[in-house]
Amino acid sequence: MVKNPGHSYRPDIDGLRAVAVLVVMAFHYGVPLPGGFTGVDVFFVISGYLITSHLRQEISAGSFSLAAFYARRMRRIVPALLAMLLCVIIAGRFVLMPPDYKSLGASAGVASIGLSNFYFLSNTGYFDRSSDLLPLLHTWSLAVEEQFYLVWPMLFFLICRIPVGVSRSVCVIFLISMAASFEWSSLDQKAAFYLALPRAWELLCGAMVVFLPRLYGWSSELAPIIGLCLLGIAFTLIDQLHFPGPAALLPCLGAACIIWPHRSPDQPAIGTRLLATLSPIGLISYSLYLYHWPVLVLYRNYIANAQPAPFEALLLAAIAFAISAISYVAIEQPFRHSRSIWTSFTVGGLASAIVFCIAGYLESKDGLPSRLPNYSAAISDLGVMWDWPCDLATISSGLPSTCVFGGRWQTSKHRAVLWGDSNAEHLAPLLEPFAAISDVAVALFTPCPAILGGREATDSIDVLPRYNQQCASQRSALMALLRSSPEIESVIIAASWDILLHRLKEHDKQEAFKQALSELCRQLLEIHKRILIVTTIPQWKTDPIPCATEEGLLRRGCDLDLDKTLRREFEPQSESLQIFKDVANSFSGAVELTIPGERLCSRSRCITSIGGEFIYRDQAHFRRNLHPETRRALSEHIGLSRLFQ
Repeated sequence: MVKNPGHSYRPDIDGLRAVAVLVVMAFHYGVPLPGGFTGVDVFFVISGYLITSHLRQEISAGSFSLAAFYARRMRRIVPALLAMLLCVIIAGRFVLMPPDYKSLGASAGVASIGLSNFYFLSNTGYFDRSSDLLPLLHTWSLAVEEQFYLVWPMLFFLICRIPVGVSRSVCVIFLISMAASFEWSSLDQKAAFYLALPRAWELLCGAMVVFLPRLYGWSSELAPIIGLCLLGIAFTLIDQLHFPGPAALLPCLGAACIIWPHRSPDQPAIGTRLLATLSPIGLISYSLYLYHWPVLVLYRNYIANAQPAPFEALLLAAIAFAISAISYVAIEQPFRHSRSIWTSFTVGGLASAIVFCIAGYLESKDGLPSRLPNYSAAISDLGVMWDWPCDLATISSGLPSTCVFGGRWQTSKHRAVLWGDSNAEHLAPLLEPFAAISDVAVALFTPCPAILGGREATDSIDVLPRYNQQCASQRSALMALLRSSPEIESVIIAASWDILLHRLKEHDKQEAFKQALSELCRQLLEIHKRILIVTTIPQWKTDPIPCATEEGLLRRGCDLDLDKTLRREFEPQSESLQIFKDVANSFSGAVELTIPGERLCSRSRCITSIGGEFIYRDQAHFRRNLHPETRRALSEHIGLSRLFQ
């Protein structure tokens, strides 16, 4: 931070900034620090404290100007941000596939106007580009701060005019905001993570510190130590599955204890002195936060989405530090010293508009596919590879309209249900031609695996905000439909079973999985349904698509033979498979198993292409946009054609 007239410089706060950015970097670069991502929450508290203390001083002195405040924020945030966006856009030109470059354009556009948190809320789901490969994902937190800065000065100015008391009013707003955020987290964890409203209490936590009495004596020594201990606990113990919510209190309270004004600047506490030694890193922390993530993500694209080795990660960190130091000296510092309000608005607005237009051009041109020779759109985009038309039909008043394929639900001779997660969805195009020949109408029900919804529960995931509750509701409604519909003869069950097995919350996961599967089979057999279970397809250890689409891009190269790949490139799937075999044996052949892995893989290799067409969409799914001949051949190869015999 730059020393501002009228404001005493605190090197310990820059030291705290350094801690925050370093743990975020460590988390992203592969250091085993589960809660390192909470460094962002530390930034929120610092920002709330500094902004509110400045506003309070200016309002008290009668020198507050909303235009001047926004101009300062623009000079502080916009130049370095826009420079980073341009650098990433230029670098992405050489390493990103057209769909990813298009996505980069869209995210750069919203980042340039402070709305990227809304973009990533809507575009980081189960079937979107993996979030750890989005070069601008980290800008969501900048958008949260920018939106807070837009509202808080006006609200705080009004609070200062209310005779109730500023500190009381801020405290009430803080408590209401925190309680609302905790409730929001229980209802929609993803929205509570990305949106400014449920995150506002963290910035208000910093604002609250402004009104606390100054610490003296032993308390001034103890507060920073307590704060550092709380941060240490947060960085090492908090996990993403239970965040934000009450868990966010740890890093926020830790940061608040550290920035709590104490003693005189001439007599800093021990903890304060320790933090002050890191202040040089804190000075470049903003640029370091801006660049550390895209440097990592762009390099991962260069190495075909793999994880960098430890030495590579250290080298990338050094590069990020070097770029950040240049950014601080050449961009941050010169622009901060400008004092013209309207020049700040004019230049900042014009620069943002230029970046927005460049980003919009990339998005409108589909990521410039003309950059690549022999570009194949059919295999380069996750959405395109998942595209498969299916008519919707209403099967039951208790269930939403769903995809029905093969025959028409009302007129077909036979009816069946395909029940599961995305691993059921990707089977639908493979089953469709054989269902049509046999006049079977098949209704697809997702996104919950069939064994979920009884006593079982899984860790929270992005598919639905309240996944376990919705799975219980879906299972109840679907079982009611099956009991009341004797015309539904067969139930085909598929899922990513090994992943599901490890996500179960029960202590003995294998036993819980086996009991849930057995109970489901028993219930279906009691109502005279034919049970057909498809086990998990061979799943890659890493995403194979970059190896299939690397021509014309700056890539390190891929050594995979995509026609027939060594079996060691795939994840072992022995745990759930043995459970299925045991359950099927316990029902004396009444439960039919289809095991794709035994048909696609030999002892040494697995088939990944048929007729010259690569069959995978990503690590864990078949493409749904395969040519009809390939779909039919793949279905026959893994034994799905017999399910309607």
